[in-house]
Amino acid sequence: MITIFLQLVIAALVVGLVLWLVQQIPGVAPFANIIRVVAIVIFVIYIIYLLMGFMGAGHLPALR
Repeated sequence: MITIFLQLVIAALVVGLVLWLVQQIPGVAPFANIIRVVAIVIFVIYIIYLLMGFMGAGHLPALR
């Protein structure tokens, strides 16, 4: 439980740092928007992946 929380905090810090760095670069507005969207989508997918494993659906039983 604590490891999932730590992973979420670290991932949120990394995404926040990426979003902050994108804001600091002048003159790349179209690329900055694309980078923001991609970073947020990857973060949301990562959260879903972590929560699926936490809820027990991350490891599906092998089909015979």
